[in-house]
This record gives sequence, structure tokens and C-alpha cells, in this order.
Amino acid sequence: MVNLVECLVMATSAAAATGDDGNDTSMMGVYEDASMGMLGVDDGAAAAAAGLPFEISSALPSAASPDTVSQCLSTWLIKTHTHFHGSDDLHLPWYFGALCWSYAVGGMMMLVVEPRWTKTSNFPYRCMAWMLILLQSPLSFAADYLSMTDDTYIHTVDRLLACPMMVFELCKALTMMPHVRWGTFGLYMASVAVAIGSFVKSSQAQEHVDADAFIFWHNCWHVYPLLVSVVMGFDYFVLGEYDREAAREVDVAKTRRPLSAVVMEQAARSTPSRGYMGDGISSTTSTPLRRSTRLRLRTNAHAVAASS
Repeated sequence: MVNLVECLVMATSAAAATGDDGNDTSMMGVYEDASMGMLGVDDGAAAAAAGLPFEISSALPSAASPDTVSQCLSTWLIKTHTHFHGSDDLHLPWYFGALCWSYAVGGMMMLVVEPRWTKTSNFPYRCMAWMLILLQSPLSFAADYLSMTDDTYIHTVDRLLACPMMVFELCKALTMMPHVRWGTFGLYMASVAVAIGSFVKSSQAQEHVDADAFIFWHNCWHVYPLLVSVVMGFDYFVLGEYDREAAREVDVAKTRRPLSAVVMEQAARSTPSRGYMGDGISSTTSTPLRRSTRLRLRTNAHAVAASS
């Protein structure tokens, strides 16, 4: 995919140019690209009036405009080709295409390891899983592997789907946070961080038309669904199914025991000749507790409850 960060950084660089004196010719190419290739501003009169080089001054009005970010986003979203368009130097290996289907693996793992919190949550868990299987994987394979050097709307469709899917992934992580083990959640978020970092590096490599770096970092980006599948599969199948929020509710329920049961438990524990059975009634190893003793303990418990 085309680098969204590149677009925003371009606008930021243009805005930062307001503090320069216009003598740094090393950045002329950047401002020229911003003005001519992306921002599309043509105002030579303003350049002459301000005494600034045309490349810098032409970027300034657009940087000051509130439509700059929306213009960058629209230019990025509707773009139908990548930086490798028409390149003969990009030779994608077979495993690059295979990793495009990692989203389908991640979606199938979501269906297999469906945690209990999805039953009560409003998060579209199963819908997201099926979108990964039926939409994201085929589009990723078509755009990133089959049409990487072509000018086609597949890139636009892939980009329009990938952006909300990443938002869904972050929402899923926030939704599952109160329910999973802290260690599992930490590994999950570490995988998210690695994926985002890999995507940024992949975009930078694509910007510089560095085929080898692009292949490496984009593969790391596509490994993300496999990483989280391993994390959640280990948590489910090895450590055992666990819901931290449900376990906390059980612990709270255990602490809210009737006062009579607490009194009977303390009385049973204070009798040295009897062994505690754990249910408020004590007995010896061979002789059950006498009926009169049970009645006395129950009467004392009711008396304590009435006085409180």
C-alpha cells in the first residue's frame, strides 16, 4: 500500500517551512515534490511578492489551508498505483504472495478460538473474521502480489478495506483487554507494535523504490496475523480458556457469603477435636457431628445475624 505517513509528513514539512529563511537548498526537492506532485499549488506571484523560492512558497498556502490534510488523504486513498508502477526491478518471491493469505489464517483462528467475551460484547467479532477470510486476503494477494507494478483500482479497494480493518483490530484489542491474561494482552500489543513499525518501514522502502527492503518489511507486516494467532492459540489451547473479568466476578461472589455460614465455619474451626469439612459442618474422621450440636451452632449463627 502507498504510504499514508508520507502524505502527512509532506504536509507537516511544508508547514514547518514557515520558519526557514529559504536558503536551505537541500530540501528543495522535497518542497518541489510536495507542491507539484501532491499539493498541486501554483502561485508564482506569491513567491515573487514574498521573496521566497517558488518551491517553498507554493507549498505554504496549501499547508496553511484547513483542506491540506483532507487533500492528502483523498490523494492517498484514490491512488491507483504504487511507487513501483512500471518497474522492472521488482521481482516478488513466491512466499511474498503466500503471506498475503495470512489474513485468512488469522480469520480462521479467530473462529476456532472464539473467547467467551464475544458472547456478551457488541464487537463484530465473527464479522471481522469472515471479512479477513473472504475479502482482505484475496484483495491483498491481488494488489500486493499480482498487481504491484500495475495501475489498477485494486490498490484503491485494498487500501479502503485495510484502513477500517486496522481500526477494527485496535478496537478488538481494547475490547479484549479486561478479559484476557495480562501476559497475553502484552504479547498481543507487542505484535501490533511490530506490525505498525514494519508497515512504516515498508512504506519508506517503497518511497525510495528499494525492492529488497520493501519485500522484507512488507513480509513482516503480513506476518502479523500469524503472530497474534500463535499468541491467542497458545493462550487458549496450552494455558487454558480463561476470562479475567468472569474470574473476578466469581471471586467477588465468593466473598459475599451469608453471615450464618461464616459463623458456623469459625465455630467448626475453633473445635480442636473435630475436622473441618469446608461446608459449615464439622465432623470427626469416623463419627458425624451430633444433631444437637448442629442445632446449637445454627441457633448461634441466627442469633449473631439478628443482633447485627
